[in-house]
Amino acid sequence: MLELLLILFAVTADSFAAALSYRAAGIRIPSTSAVIVSLMGAVFFGGAVALSHVARTALPEGVLGGIGAALLIALGAHTLFISAVKTLLRKNGGGARLGFEVSGISIATLVCLDETVCDLDGSKTLSGKEAFLLAAALSLDSAVTGFGVGNTAVAPVAAALSFPIGVGVILLGCFLGARLPLRRFAEHLPGVILIVLGVLAVRNKMHY
Repeated sequence: MLELLLILFAVTADSFAAALSYRAAGIRIPSTSAVIVSLMGAVFFGGAVALSHVARTALPEGVLGGIGAALLIALGAHTLFISAVKTLLRKNGGGARLGFEVSGISIATLVCLDETVCDLDGSKTLSGKEAFLLAAALSLDSAVTGFGVGNTAVAPVAAALSFPIGVGVILLGCFLGARLPLRRFAEHLPGVILIVLGVLAVRNKMHY
């Protein structure tokens, strides 16, 4: 049960943090856009879980488990690094959009550092098309997490629950977004949880 909760939090926390950022910036996320972001994340997560099950037939279980653990730990470290960069940018008084306006920089990098760049038209409302852009950036982490936890017993259950819970956390984030300390907490904790899941995977592997 604890493992399931950790996985669900790791998969949906990025969406929650993004919703907090949007609310704090005064950008509205309609329910249809919340559904798009959550659905795309769930599809990527579920697809990666399915891919992990397919890989299990071609790779020894120990090798697959090691790859999954390494992916989770690496993603967790990357998530902590990105959240630290965000915090540093805020302390220096500049947003990620200003601090990283470099010729040729990819939109995916900008979204990682400042999710609100997806409001391309400045309308203060995340449209359906803009929601796809946000979902694409957030779904990359979901895919890596899905493959990393794919050989766990609770992964299929997590895949089934990730969509409705994802919609719920986005709507909750929109409601709570003005509380900035909560946003920073939501940005840092997912990295820690991913590393914990990776360590647990290593420990379980050593028990076999």
